[in-house]
Amino acid sequence: MDGGDIYKASSSLRVNSSSLWRNNSVEVFNRSSHEEDDEEALKWAALEKLPTFDRLRKGILTTSKGEANEINIESLGFEQRKQLLERLVKVAEEDNEKFLMKVRKRIDRVGIDLPTIEVRFEHLNVEAEAHVGGRALPTFFNFGVNIVEGFLNSLHILPSKKTHLSILKDVSGIVKPRRMTLLLGPPSSGKTTLLLALAGKLDPDLKLSGRVTYNGHGMNEFVPQRTAAYISQYDLHIGEMTVRETLGFSARCQGVGSRYDMLAELSRREIEANIKPDPDIDIYMKAATTEGQEATVVTDYTLKVLGLDVCADTMVGDEMIRGISGGQRKRVTTGEMLVGPAKALFMDEISTGLDSSTTFQIVNSLKQYVHILDGTAVISLLQPAPETYTFLMTLFYSLMATLCTRVPELIPVWWRWYYWACPIAWTLYGLVVSQFGDIEELMTDGNNESVKEFVKSYFGYKHDFLGVVAVVVAGIAVLFAFIFAVSIKVFNFQRR
Repeated sequence: MDGGDIYKASSSLRVNSSSLWRNNSVEVFNRSSHEEDDEEALKWAALEKLPTFDRLRKGILTTSKGEANEINIESLGFEQRKQLLERLVKVAEEDNEKFLMKVRKRIDRVGIDLPTIEVRFEHLNVEAEAHVGGRALPTFFNFGVNIVEGFLNSLHILPSKKTHLSILKDVSGIVKPRRMTLLLGPPSSGKTTLLLALAGKLDPDLKLSGRVTYNGHGMNEFVPQRTAAYISQYDLHIGEMTVRETLGFSARCQGVGSRYDMLAELSRREIEANIKPDPDIDIYMKAATTEGQEATVVTDYTLKVLGLDVCADTMVGDEMIRGISGGQRKRVTTGEMLVGPAKALFMDEISTGLDSSTTFQIVNSLKQYVHILDGTAVISLLQPAPETYTFLMTLFYSLMATLCTRVPELIPVWWRWYYWACPIAWTLYGLVVSQFGDIEELMTDGNNESVKEFVKSYFGYKHDFLGVVAVVVAGIAVLFAFIFAVSIKVFNFQRR
């Protein structure tokens, strides 16, 4: 055999040996992967055979090395919780919605309907009697006089000198689930009183009349504090406790609510349908409903969503103890109620002391929770006093609102040309008339006026004028396109 044949034989041998090694290595890795999957499947099968009480306290946790181990939820450690949340919500702004969608997808897959809450209040009146002026000051003299006066009033010897105050008068409305309701009002307009009345936490010294219902049930038929949570505008905390301890204590006080019953039903249906849940989602939901763990996993999740994980182990502080900042303290106030099982949230001026980016992050997280998990939320924000609006916004409102949406005859003569030349006015005209201009049903305001008549009397819009409006709107679009094309050709902005 010459040298060339020897070289070819050796090359062929090397190729065959390398391909054989690659095939063997692929088979080895595939066999290893299949063995891991089979082992995890056996663990899930063993888990499903356990009684409900034991099954809801055990799960399959994936370690940092990728190994799936069966663990007891009650013995979930700090590092394991941290790694779990890192996989679920690594970046709160980006991953929180994905995490909530995974939870909702698991619930929908077995056909469980999440409970929703619709709050209705009809003809709500809140009145109070209080001293005004110097008698309202908390002095020792006033305290003694009030005791004597109250005793004489109870014996009908001396008439009451308290002033009657009306805080809310004939207020009605509906708070729908799956949406966020914004409550605006200037200071001392009754926003806090309304939220307290809806949450069932109104001061018993106030006189309340009217009706507040949750899904048609009156406040005396259930305990509203277990269903609704009121978030105060005042930051009242124990300064010696850390942020994590504050939220954890609040979570333990509020409990898990109906989460355990829902998870038990969810697990039962998954076993019947032979569905294996996502291990991380399963661990989180079980840890959130396990006694002793609801104050850790949910607390860590709330800290991450609210951006408080950077100061979780810092004392809250007060006037005497140095602690977290005012904005962080405001977020702690919000987080105290979010860690609970409440489905209806009534939040009183949660943006006070927060910058715009932090406010957006919190409100966006609340929006995701409300829309995905069918919650109910009412958020009150401080509105400037009417004098401020009159001082700053008169000209803008007059030009952009009155001149575009009101009857032209009500506009001064020297501004009517703006109404007929403004594209916004024509667009609103067509939109309102096309949607409401031909409805003959009567309004519910008691004026015995149909929707069509109201549109004509208030806005000056006539349904017979809809064809002309359509032509004008189309003509404005064509005119804009023509002017744009001519401008591009004539001015030639790319020319230097």
